[in-house]
Amino acid sequence: MTPVEVRYKETFLKDLKRLKKQPVYDLIVELAFTLLPQASSLHELSSVKALKGRHGRYRIRIGTIASAWKSKTTQ
Repeated sequence: MTPVEVRYKETFLKDLKRLKKQPVYDLIVELAFTLLPQASSLHELSSVKALKGRHGRYRIRIGTIASAWKSKTTQ
């Protein structure tokens, strides 16, 4: 299988920069730039959950930080 294609909005990168001194920063960087791009499916990442009633929408929670996004292709 091919890895998940990941694209980041400028707002995500700005928000990430603001978290640099927070304890969750390294976890978010690892997930966003290592684990997610290497995954063959979103479902293989235990921390990613599909939002009920929202086709193609997912969320992830790392510590107190939560993020949601829309997938162009559901896997």
